[in-house]
Amino acid sequence: MRYPALRARAKNGILDTTSTYKQNLVAINTYAVGVSMTTLPSLQYPPSNYGDFQNAYIQAQSQMVTFMNKVVAHLLAAPDSIDGSTSSIQSYLNTASQEALALQQDPSDYGTRTSLLNHLQLLLGAVQQPQTVVSGLVTGIQTLKNNLPDYAQQLTSIANQAAQDNNVDTQKIQSLNTQITNLNADVQKLSKEIAEAQGSVKKLSIAGIGVSFLGLVGGLLQWLWLSPAVKKAEQTIGLDSAAITNDKSQIGSLTAQMDGYTQDAASLSTTSTNFTNLANEASNLVANVQQVLAAWQAIASDIQKVIDDVNQATKDTNANVFASVADDLANAAQDWATTDTDALALKVDINVNSASLQLGWSSDAVSQALTGGSEIPVIQYINSLNFAAA
Repeated sequence: MRYPALRARAKNGILDTTSTYKQNLVAINTYAVGVSMTTLPSLQYPPSNYGDFQNAYIQAQSQMVTFMNKVVAHLLAAPDSIDGSTSSIQSYLNTASQEALALQQDPSDYGTRTSLLNHLQLLLGAVQQPQTVVSGLVTGIQTLKNNLPDYAQQLTSIANQAAQDNNVDTQKIQSLNTQITNLNADVQKLSKEIAEAQGSVKKLSIAGIGVSFLGLVGGLLQWLWLSPAVKKAEQTIGLDSAAITNDKSQIGSLTAQMDGYTQDAASLSTTSTNFTNLANEASNLVANVQQVLAAWQAIASDIQKVIDDVNQATKDTNANVFASVADDLANAAQDWATTDTDALALKVDINVNSASLQLGWSSDAVSQALTGGSEIPVIQYINSLNFAAA
């Protein structure tokens, strides 16, 4: 095999990391929806730096909108861009392999050699189109991904300072954060099972789960929203598992032991943690998208090698080189359908359902609520909110 990347990427698929890539893409959308649903808490005893927290949170949400539009929206659209190049690539591979076979018989045929080089250049251009799309995604993520952790750190620092200024029991806040992390993990585990059930994800629905345990005058304050993928086709998440029921009970017990100052500090802390989860998931996307880019770059490099070899073989009238070129191009053309399949496997439509879910609901109750809700695409939902883009 003279051109291993061309064959290997076509045979094994552009994305060996399709599953992880898609998991991260779904996760970042769920966290973004959770952040968008979480409003600034109404505090009983606002700390002196609460204005700083409000300003930082507004800027953080604005940065989240920018990231969703400039990066995630393009990630959701990328599979169609890749799929659109596949038929051209297959056509150029087939034509070039036939011309290489002809040159094996007559390496000095200038017309066929010129036509082969033209088709190889067209092939290179067709491969470089999705490569350019993915490269742009990498650049966008790298440019914006550090902004999200920066804002997350600002929120965390302000929340920590508020806790210190009011001399609250930070151990209680840490225990609450740990339990909320456990709750989020248990909900996201079910979300992941929904997303991965019965093969590739094609369409997912996200909905908010209000976690409201902090008692205030006039009712409960909903201070945290989780937003898992809750429905795929006819499969719907259930929120009444033993683990979730235990998480809910533990969180209720912990918050009941807090005084008003500690509850306020906990509200700020959990709000900042929710945004930190989003920032972490944005960073996780980078490695996955870079692997996609490396695969396309390897293919383009091999095609350039083919072009160089054809040029040299014509000068040397080396029929053996043309035989190798023809074989690898023909086999790559046959295998390229796998690349098309992988590109389509990346495609997922993510919608946000207007239903407000509650912990403890059965899958039937969740399904009924979702049926009564309306759905819009996730990017449209994010842009419909009152966040000023940064």
